[in-house]
This record gives sequence, C-alpha cells and structure tokens, in this order.
Amino acid sequence: MRNSYHVAIAIMLLLLLAFPYGAISGTHSSHTQDEWGFDQTERSLLQKVKLFAVASMPLGEFGRSEPNAPSSGYAYPGVGAGVEFAQEVFQHVGFAVTGMFVVHGYDVSGWKELIPYWHWEGDSRVVYALTGGLLYDRDISPFVNIYGTAQIGMLHVNYPNLLLEDQLGEHATLLADSRFTTGYLLTLGTTVKRFDASVRFMYGEPEYQAAYTYRTVTTVFPNEKLPVRAVMATLGVILN
Repeated sequence: MRNSYHVAIAIMLLLLLAFPYGAISGTHSSHTQDEWGFDQTERSLLQKVKLFAVASMPLGEFGRSEPNAPSSGYAYPGVGAGVEFAQEVFQHVGFAVTGMFVVHGYDVSGWKELIPYWHWEGDSRVVYALTGGLLYDRDISPFVNIYGTAQIGMLHVNYPNLLLEDQLGEHATLLADSRFTTGYLLTLGTTVKRFDASVRFMYGEPEYQAAYTYRTVTTVFPNEKLPVRAVMATLGVILN
C-alpha cells in the first residue's frame, strides 16, 4: 500500500510540473478549415477546464447495509460536484487532473432490521478525490469530442460512524477516524461544444480501526478494510 501512495504522489507531481508546458502549448493558433469545419492542417492541442455535477451509485460492499456481512458500507446513492483540467501534450494524448467530492447518505435499514426497537443514526459517507493520469481523445465532428482517462491519486473517506439509542435511553457509538487511501478513477466521456458528459468508475480501499463504546466500556476492533466502489454519471460545462 505504501508503494501505491508513492506512485500516486509521483504521478501528481509530474502532472503539476507538466502544467506550465500544457498551458503554453494549449493556446490556439490559426489554421484552415474546410466547408464542414474540419481542420485541413493539424489542429492545436486541446485544453479544457470543466466544472461538473455528479450522481453516484454505490456498488458492491459500499452500498450494502448488512451488519452481519463483512465490509458493509451503508451508502445510499449520492450527489456531488467536481472540477477537471484536461490537456493534450501530443495530438489526442495528454493528461487530466480531477478533484471532486461526493456525499452518500447512510442506509440504516440493516441495523433497524437487526434490532428494530433501537434508534439508529449514521453519518453520511463523504468521499473526496484528487486524481491525475492519462488522457486519450478523438474528434468525432467539429463540435464533438470523445475521451477516456485512467487516473490514480488519493481518496479521503470517512468511516460509517453510527450513533444508537437502546430501549432504556442509553447511547452507544461505533466510530473510527477518516482515512486517506490510494484511489483509482476511470472515465469515458464526450464533449459537445461547451457541454461535457461522462461515466466514471471510482475505487479505493481505506482501512479503519473502529471502536464501539457503550456506557463506560469501549471495545476496539481489529483493522478492517472497507472498499469504496461507485459508478458515477457527470454533466458539466467547459469554462475556457
């Protein structure tokens, strides 16, 4: 896992170092077009800054609400927002840097089924992501471009913290600190003029050490990995 962190940090540093070159080479130069608007000469390198909204669907364990099942994430479908900088370094090949957050509500239905006469409350599962990696794109028409990215970076994900109250009015908590972990993001999208739409797959596997406290007794559990896996649909605008 530590090696994965080093790889993610190294890629992010390389992308940041490449940004000034991309900003210079991404400026548009004059070129001829035919009657349909297609370039007759090699077009200038594309550079895009995108702002987008996110609709997220948890997958696998991340969306499971079963207290007796390992690695349940208790996440409802979520919403969020993000920003992305995409830059061609060569024709159709470049890099992208993405930052976004997504908020998933806590699904307590599994706990209620387990002990229905207790009261349950859970924190929303909030995911922050900062990733960077390779970009490949193709022009379909003068106004339509399709692209794909493969990125690696860091996720910050909170534990599914839980507060409960039993039939006697006694409170208990199941808590753990939020964690950073290596994150992966795959994207397939299209731009039409100044609008952008994409489908994204995100994955990470943060590790937590939870503690259960009831009255004055605290029980600390062994470390546990809780996979974060989601497919996202985004819709946004190109700012530049």
